[in-house]
Amino acid sequence: MQKVIPMVLALMLFAAIASGQSTTTSTRQVSDLITGLHAPKWKDRASAYEQLRNDPTAIHRPEVKTALLDLLDREDHGDWSKEAGFDPESNEAHAEYLGELGDTVDSLSDWNDPRESCILAHSSFSPDSKFAARLAMAGEPIIPCLMQMTTSASTSDRNEAVPVLIQLRSKDGKLSSEMVQKINQATIVALHDREVIVRLSTIAALRDFGVEDMIPALQEVAKTDPEPEIQGSSVRTYAAHAIAVIQKRTSK
Repeated sequence: MQKVIPMVLALMLFAAIASGQSTTTSTRQVSDLITGLHAPKWKDRASAYEQLRNDPTAIHRPEVKTALLDLLDREDHGDWSKEAGFDPESNEAHAEYLGELGDTVDSLSDWNDPRESCILAHSSFSPDSKFAARLAMAGEPIIPCLMQMTTSASTSDRNEAVPVLIQLRSKDGKLSSEMVQKINQATIVALHDREVIVRLSTIAALRDFGVEDMIPALQEVAKTDPEPEIQGSSVRTYAAHAIAVIQKRTSK
């Protein structure tokens, strides 16, 4: 019986080693998976991404990081609904794939690199999230990217970029007066955006991070915003509330 136990342990060790070898992707396989990230269908791209993500050796290769950054960039600017075989019922699965891809790229990226942080800025996120706060902490290097997003045809780009700029302005005391003016102008434009969600997100950011010089712009919104009142609430009432919060915060 004593001889059997060492033999069993040896077999278990061999199995563990074999298993470890099976999860390590060869250079050729990595190359094939990187090619798969360019597949015409998102499910195939997602499959290649998941295989790379789940390989602890492959995921830290420089070429894989670059390929995943480029993939996220393409996905952010692409329209998967125009792909062959588009299935609206896959919306949730597609959103989950993009979320996981964004998290992976985030973990691999250098936030001090303007290009990498800009690619992350174009990914989907909530304007009041921790991710938005991290973007704001990137400081002046991220501003050109965010300013470009404020004029994008994409509602989500405008909805995300302006609140981050407002937050960035409140946290970076070294911005030039010219840069502050540019952020203020982008903010004013957003307060009159054609999409109500952009106007509301901008007001919420000003409520949380705005200063007194933006009160006149909010007063204009409180008087003239065309969105109808629903159950006692409207864009106008949100703007009035933001003014009161800013005044209370800045009077301390």
